[in-house]
Amino acid sequence: MSLQTFDRTYTPNLASNARLSPLLSGEALRRVAWSTFFLDSIIDGGRYGFHVVDEKTYRLQLPCEQERFLGNENVVTEPLDNCANPQGILPDNLERAPLDMSAYLLRTAATRRRALHFAFRASHKEQTAEQLSAELDTLRIDIEELIAALPKRFHFNSDNMFVHRDRLITFLLLHVMRHNLFIILGRAGLMIYQRDPAKMDLIPQVRQNRISHALPIAGLVSEGLKAGIKFDPQIGVHSYVALEILLFEPRRLAEVDPFTDPKAPELVEAIPHLLTAIREIASRSEFVRQLYVEAIHRLLHCDCMHLLTNNDLAAFRDEHQLVGQDAAEYDFRDFRWAKVERLRRGASSSANMARDEALLEYKAGEETAIISAMPSPRLDAMDVSHSINQASGSNPTATGLSGLTELPEMQPMGGEGFDDMPQSRWGIPEMDGSNQGFPLDWVWLLGGESAYQTY
Repeated sequence: MSLQTFDRTYTPNLASNARLSPLLSGEALRRVAWSTFFLDSIIDGGRYGFHVVDEKTYRLQLPCEQERFLGNENVVTEPLDNCANPQGILPDNLERAPLDMSAYLLRTAATRRRALHFAFRASHKEQTAEQLSAELDTLRIDIEELIAALPKRFHFNSDNMFVHRDRLITFLLLHVMRHNLFIILGRAGLMIYQRDPAKMDLIPQVRQNRISHALPIAGLVSEGLKAGIKFDPQIGVHSYVALEILLFEPRRLAEVDPFTDPKAPELVEAIPHLLTAIREIASRSEFVRQLYVEAIHRLLHCDCMHLLTNNDLAAFRDEHQLVGQDAAEYDFRDFRWAKVERLRRGASSSANMARDEALLEYKAGEETAIISAMPSPRLDAMDVSHSINQASGSNPTATGLSGLTELPEMQPMGGEGFDDMPQSRWGIPEMDGSNQGFPLDWVWLLGGESAYQTY
């Protein structure tokens, strides 16, 4: 089915008394198409070649308000990219209908994918540090414009939480992803500034900014826990990333700033909420279950065993597999299906591959099979069951709690106070969405270089 033609399925002036299934209305079909786009943007996560649907594929108007959709009103909204018509005025001078909350989630997801693509290129050092810095500044401006464009009715505050109480899952996910944009931006900045001696002094500021967006994510998760909602599995990934930031970025800052306290009250208070969300989602999501035991691993290394339950320790003993790297960062390539994908893609690797295409292949150590002969192009469409068997045999044996003694020592903790920590309890603005906002994105790292580098 051609999703990009959904918007032209029925003419706008179709008789209102036509007996059509509500599932075949123009808005319903548009929402099916946008659901495909949203999932594809999340699955892609920034690694070239993974996404099959992009902004050039779609020429559909964004979802309208829920009330108008339920009322089966025929309205016109904005496209995904409204740069050509920022005033939202139609040729016949009719104003466009207001956008639904999900429309802003779609725009955030599209911007997030763009940011992840940029961070992926920065990790491969495709351009000079000066060129990447200029592109980083442009991306930052675009993200800030996206953040500022959110209508007040969707800002995060107690009043809007009540207004959107029936859609709290989407409301919280929207704001978590907005903070993720700035975390991705910070990750890209760290990779770029590390290469430029003139900008090395910006690294502490970037780390501080990452903390200032990880804290609001913890606050948003806390609100969801209090409301008793069932989080989207994405929240589990975002919570894990925020947990790593709150555990390790303050410790990195403490190495250069004696006034940074890695155990500041706001940090200690935020981490349990993130762990609780990860724990809850792990019971129904396979990839979050793997992040769950990794979170336990890192908490143990940071002397946070008092935050763990007996069930946490049991899960760690039964299921944890060391990823063979610094305990501070999780290598997202260690996911079983990531290994399967590398094995499958290894069959199509070629020494004569163009540079851009080579970025699609992960070749490190001996994990990826090297094929000397040029394979058939049809190999890419083959079933990967054989690779699954290969991957399952390559998994390391589970390591118990005693294995912690073999891991690298953490950097000493020190410092007093945390003078520059963000405003308010969680750092969540009460009425203004101008400071809303992913160093680690679990998908784009499936085939990149090191999942994260210690700077």
